[in-house]
Amino acid sequence: MCIGDHYRIGDALFEVTQPRVTCYRVGIRMNEPQMAALLVSHGRPGFYFRVVEEGEVGAGDEIVKVKAGPERVSVAEINALLYLPGHPASGLQRAVRIPALSAGWRTSLEALLIGLESRADIFVESYIGAGRERYLVGVVEHD
Repeated sequence: MCIGDHYRIGDALFEVTQPRVTCYRVGIRMNEPQMAALLVSHGRPGFYFRVVEEGEVGAGDEIVKVKAGPERVSVAEINALLYLPGHPASGLQRAVRIPALSAGWRTSLEALLIGLESRADIFVESYIGAGRERYLVGVVEHD
């Protein structure tokens, strides 16, 4: 499954926009503080859809891929670009060219790309704000 892929479910049309981010709440529910990190380490994050066309969706409706996303960057690849070390510039460049990629992920990946180009260290830190998981992207410049 790639960012920008389109799927028809029932009468509705959806577009894959970003990996699903595992929040701290799953750790609370499972009574395991490291649960979010454990799920991320397996590299199978899930994904979010954007509704392209509204329509009726029902239990048992077939899920049909109707269009491949540009650049063919999988959800797992996008997730790895942000969370794993060794951010390849070519992968970051491909990712930020995808129109369907959500604004938050685009901003984080662009910051990583800028860091590579400027030889700065980039850090991405998740935190909870306004009841939702957010990301803080920072740059540490080197002389």
